[in-house]
Amino acid sequence: LAALMKELEAIAKMSEGRKADTIYMGGGTPTTLNADQLDRLLTCIDRHFVREGLLEFTVEAGRPDSITKEKLQVLRNHGINRISINPQSMQQKTLDTIGRKHTVEQVYGAFHMARKLGFDNINMDIIAGLPGETPEDMEDTLRQIALLGPDNLTVHSLAIKRAAKMGQEEREGKRLTIIQDEIGTMVEMAGNKARQMGLFPYYLYRQKNIAGNFENVGYAKVDKAGIYNILIMEEKQSIIAAGAGASTKIVLKEPVINPESKKKKKTSLIRQENVKAIDAYISRVDEIVYFQPLSQESYARIAVLMLNELIPTLGERGITLSWQDSVPAALAAKAVGGKRGARDLRNAIRREVENQIALLLVNRAEDPVTAVHLTADENGHIQVSAVDTVQ
Repeated sequence: LAALMKELEAIAKMSEGRKADTIYMGGGTPTTLNADQLDRLLTCIDRHFVREGLLEFTVEAGRPDSITKEKLQVLRNHGINRISINPQSMQQKTLDTIGRKHTVEQVYGAFHMARKLGFDNINMDIIAGLPGETPEDMEDTLRQIALLGPDNLTVHSLAIKRAAKMGQEEREGKRLTIIQDEIGTMVEMAGNKARQMGLFPYYLYRQKNIAGNFENVGYAKVDKAGIYNILIMEEKQSIIAAGAGASTKIVLKEPVINPESKKKKKTSLIRQENVKAIDAYISRVDEIVYFQPLSQESYARIAVLMLNELIPTLGERGITLSWQDSVPAALAAKAVGGKRGARDLRNAIRREVENQIALLLVNRAEDPVTAVHLTADENGHIQVSAVDTVQ
């Protein structure tokens, strides 16, 4: 939590003078924090970010068993105006099968508690195709959800990988094609029920490996659509993310060459992901945020980290990477005195090196490179050369 707040403070400094349209806490279950921790985190956001003009502040409360009146009151105190309470299913046998810790009764309890505290924009998530479920089970789940009357309903289709982990691929001896047909029926039922509840589709997205190639669809009442969901799908606005595994999307005014494109295609969207492992995120948060001037030694350490991250990417193409001892220091010398934050700087250095490597590979397309070596000349310029080729 301390590392996350440090990153948030850094982001606030980097984006000084800008106002956010939406804030979204989720992609996990923020309510696993206790009430005091939630209050600390939200207070940090209130302190460092301008709330004027904010259209939406969503907290994905998620698991009903993690929701308490005290936590909901903290959210209300900080002006949260949209939350998610996600049952996945309203069939207790299903919840037990997939290892969910909450009960159907807890779903009802959490929802009614939130309504009593004044939350007037509540989303609920359900999943079509969970192990052992039939269209009849989905019909009953939808019936119970309709009794609660959420303002948003998000219908997910079970991904094939998750289905395999849950033993779904051999459910009751049925072939996958039959299961896909059942999921299709469930998805259609959910759409029909949503419309009966006065909810209309406003966004959809398709994950990889979803059984039957179905979409995940979000339904909402008029004026209750999740603004953040729309923005992240349209990819027309920058989204700055914080936390372990968080993925930032920067929309550029002018396209640049995508360093990951073999054909040097241009892109107007740059993605940057934080390290996913919690312990690594905590230990490296100072390298991620970079909101204070660093020494040349610190920049050199970041350069080494950056170069190491290129190794597996090149390795997938059968190419090894090595560098002269002076290379990290040469890169660091370029960074010292710069006005850019460490995150921007690190990405810029990475692109500079990658572009040179990409150019080398293009020029040697007919004589495939198997090893790349970096050197630094007396002026600190980085030179990329092939030290081994396929004969």
